[in-house]
Amino acid sequence: MRLRSQTHAALRALLDLSLHSATHAPVPVSDIARRQELGTAFLEQLLRPLKKAGLVAPWRGMKGGYTLARPAEDISLLAILKALDDPAVRPAGLGETLGRAASQAAVEALGEIEAHLAQALGALSLADLRRRAQANPDLRDAPRVGTGFQIWWPSTW
Repeated sequence: MRLRSQTHAALRALLDLSLHSATHAPVPVSDIARRQELGTAFLEQLLRPLKKAGLVAPWRGMKGGYTLARPAEDISLLAILKALDDPAVRPAGLGETLGRAASQAAVEALGEIEAHLAQALGALSLADLRRRAQANPDLRDAPRVGTGFQIWWPSTW
């Protein structure tokens, strides 16, 4: 499956965010950009549609950055690709097919393939990718569990 370079970079950034964020602790964009060898401005641009889709949440201030807006288990690859409007998940239109049996057969077959792809992407979550990354012995720069930093909110506020 071929993905746009922007989609691939966004997937890497989300995986990085999943690996490096602790509970309610934002990860600075500059840290993600450095680890993934991406430009900060480019990464900010990639995070906009993910924020709009409710997949990431921005934090402002000196300790600002981004967190996942939902648990990694609830973020499917299909949701990520749809948020980024990747061509891999856009329905393919083959134009007018009325009255042409061969064209209709091709459209039906491609529709079935698209449905299977959507099902497979929907079944794979960001948490699944994180588990695969953590199992990789080459992963040296990411913690195996959360970083332990947590922002504390007093209950009296």
